[in-house]
Amino acid sequence: MSLPEARPTPRTAAVALVTLATFTDLLAYTVAVPVLPDLATRLGASATTIGLLFGSFGVTLLAVSVPMGAVSDRIGRKGPMVAGMAALAAATVAFAFSRSLPVLFAARLVQGAADAVTWVVGFALIADLYGVAERGRILGIVMAGTGLGVMLGPPLGGWLYEIGGMRLPFLSVAGLAAAVGVAFTALPTPPRAPQEARVPLARVLGCPRSLPAWARRRSAQRRSGCSSRCCRSPGRRGSEPALARWASCSAWARSARRPCIRSTAG
Repeated sequence: MSLPEARPTPRTAAVALVTLATFTDLLAYTVAVPVLPDLATRLGASATTIGLLFGSFGVTLLAVSVPMGAVSDRIGRKGPMVAGMAALAAATVAFAFSRSLPVLFAARLVQGAADAVTWVVGFALIADLYGVAERGRILGIVMAGTGLGVMLGPPLGGWLYEIGGMRLPFLSVAGLAAAVGVAFTALPTPPRAPQEARVPLARVLGCPRSLPAWARRRSAQRRSGCSSRCCRSPGRRGSEPALARWASCSAWARSARRPCIRSTAG
């Protein structure tokens, strides 16, 4: 009597795909490292310009991370994940073929936005599927994918650059991102969050941790002496802290049902 064939559950498949997506994101970021000298020579760009090009990634990473969790509560997790991987693939292809600095800057900004979508929505999907007791272990598995991306990106990029020129590293990552996006289309995902569980977008965007709100209300922070978790300055940089900042702000806003900046009146 033969045993039934074991099949991966939707939860296992979700963990595998989110891990692969975060791996691809970090691979896209690090695979370009060996290409930088050639890229600077071909563009006639200074080291400062190349540094700004790669640093521009963080602008859209920050801007998109803040509202993306609340947006995915409304529209579901699958659509943003598919769109994020498609955007990453398209931007990486543009990076491979463009020889114009403005186009490269635009492609890098799109990569940052795609990274934000992947991290925030991917982690939200994990939270949907796993309870508190299991969540830490699963997030550790996902974070291992980021470590592999950072570790394998530079040597893989150098090897692909040697055998196929400057375009091959980017095209390889673009192909992987496209494949992950297609796989997400077949993944069963939980239904959208109920209306009462959604954090209002206005409240998320009104938190001082978002860049637009910080610019509008930084003086109000000083006057109010706000000491809530939302108003504390971050101690680290990167996509993981950006997600943590958004999550803590959203959770506080959901529980308190009030804006982070509190009036000093009364």
